[in-house]
Amino acid sequence: MLLPNKGVNLLFKHSSSIINIFHLDFDSPKHFLSLSDNSEIIEFLFLPEEEKAIEIEKFHLKRPDNELLEKNGHKIINLKYGQYHKITQVIQFDSFITLGYDDGLILVYQITKKEFDNEEQNKPHNHELKYFNSFCLYYILLGHLEEIVSLCYIPQIKMLVSSSLDNTLKMFDFETGNLTHFFKFDFIINRIMYQNTSKKGDPKIILTLLSQSPVKVMVNLFSNPITCNTHHFDHIDIFQLEKINDKFYGMTSKNIKILDKNLEQEGALISLNNSNFLYFSKYKNDFLIVDEDNMIRMVKFNLKPKDKVKEEKKNDKNKKKNTKNEEPQEEEEKIFENVIQTEYKFKVGEDNINGFYYIDNFILAFSRDGCLYLINFQKIQESYENERMKIEDEESRKMMENAALNKKSKKGKKDKKGKGKKEKKKKK
Repeated sequence: MLLPNKGVNLLFKHSSSIINIFHLDFDSPKHFLSLSDNSEIIEFLFLPEEEKAIEIEKFHLKRPDNELLEKNGHKIINLKYGQYHKITQVIQFDSFITLGYDDGLILVYQITKKEFDNEEQNKPHNHELKYFNSFCLYYILLGHLEEIVSLCYIPQIKMLVSSSLDNTLKMFDFETGNLTHFFKFDFIINRIMYQNTSKKGDPKIILTLLSQSPVKVMVNLFSNPITCNTHHFDHIDIFQLEKINDKFYGMTSKNIKILDKNLEQEGALISLNNSNFLYFSKYKNDFLIVDEDNMIRMVKFNLKPKDKVKEEKKNDKNKKKNTKNEEPQEEEEKIFENVIQTEYKFKVGEDNINGFYYIDNFILAFSRDGCLYLINFQKIQESYENERMKIEDEESRKMMENAALNKKSKKGKKDKKGKGKKEKKKKK
């Protein structure tokens, strides 16, 4: 069901593609930052009761000049006029924000509080904040030669891990900024996750590294020396992975795979009307999927165990397919296609959505053309209910009209039969 764009508002626009939104000030739940890939930052106050955002500060996070980078050993790549080095990855933890660039540079900034001037406080639209966030360059981390693909911070051991298109993985001691470990692979690590499996007297942190090719790497950070085990699989092929409720959801361009906890087996395969997926995430009990047409679909995955009767039917179908030398996997995919339920869909903006940030009943959606949209989930649901009621009313009206037509046609047939009998009697 395609919904009208009720409950969708444009808050503001960046000069470039937005890559993430952060909530940095935990003393004020309304205080946020949005960051674009050209390092433009907009610091804003989100007012949910008024469904609007008040812009506090707007500035570009200054990248170190070439001389400083060359002194630190970073190879400078000359850019054409009007271009800039794009930020490809960003993570935020504690009072730090870490940026990974398309030329392999990693910059760590420390965030501090800076008080407003008296003149700022007297401006209209008082934002009721006494300070804003200030950024100070903390570390320049070097070593990668190409675009940063993934960043991960491990708080238990204060270690920053990064991967790049140059097929390398690097580990930095965050307290000193020194490179501690270096790994070179024959594939690209496009997702870094860590798992703390420590027990009393047995500290153990394992890195799980995933490649878009069917490869998983397990790194034990507490073994001496650090061990690195590579596992190859036949089916896992993902470019986006989310862990939701102890399940891993891996996304390719045409389907979503539900994997087991250890990522060692492929689970249910989900596809949706042969559409290409760009992004997916979970919101409350539903899934949001962005497709190639920039439509946001609200989808339910009703992947529940089926009763024995359905399982027997499925087994019978598989047996018949086996006799015809066809693979039963195709039937399994069709079954899961039928289980998916698209409740409704709506369009947000003109360019593809990069991601979502959830605040109660609100969704902040940011796009590749730099727009930040506010989606009022409650209004979306209300419009869905209204549209559903309209459809049900229209269906019931058609049913009543059809019933009335059937009655008329039956009555007409009876009248014809009655006239025919009278005519026959007259002839006799």
